[in-house]
Amino acid sequence: HGDGELFALKQMSKADYSDKNTRQSVKDEKALLAEGSRWFVRLFHTFQDHSDIFMVMEYLQGGDLHMQIMEGRPPTVAETCFWMAELIEGVDALHRHGLVHRDLKPGNVCF
Repeated sequence: HGDGELFALKQMSKADYSDKNTRQSVKDEKALLAEGSRWFVRLFHTFQDHSDIFMVMEYLQGGDLHMQIMEGRPPTVAETCFWMAELIEGVDALHRHGLVHRDLKPGNVCF
């Protein structure tokens, strides 16, 4: 991008998405991320080559929960309560769209 804006690039192996249900999950994820929401990173573009699918997504500069914990700054009780409430609302938003997060972990909780 000419203005110096940063993006995140998610790479997924097509071999991991060979069955019909998994392919549909990827399509659902793309549709949800493309529409934009305060709970999900924004998807700007997708492309593929012979072996991989790529998603160009919003870059979140705050890192993720796993990184923050590993850097020696565990969250306070108040922060934990806030993040858990936010996480519950985000998962609820997924469920309202008929989707299930299949890889919920600290490394996927971004700021």
